Amino acid sequence: MESGLSYNELLLSVREVSLEDTLVIKNEKELESDASVIEAIKHCILAGIKTKMILADAAAEKVGVSKRQTLKIIEKYTGTDASYHQWSFVVKERGAKEYALLQSTNEQ
Repeated sequence: MESGLSYNELLLSVREVSLEDTLVIKNEKELESDASVIEAIKHCILAGIKTKMILADAAAEKVGVSKRQTLKIIEKYTGTDASYHQWSFVVKERGAKEYALLQSTNEQ
């Protein structure tokens, strides 16, 4: 907010934000707050730790958060939309979920 503006000038500067813009901002903030756990999970997947529970244990230990929190982040960023999701999984023997990183469209 700029200082020195009158109340009327501030009021006139308000603009409506679309639902789409709101969701983009929300997603960016969530990615920012989850970044350390996301990076730990990615590191573990690249290191060959790919099954859900072992992955959650290893990533949680790596960044010092609870396994429960790590599991929530694993689930939150699992999917096929590379613009938001970070990894996907395939079901292997005995129902084990094996995770793999998605190729992001904005990765270099």
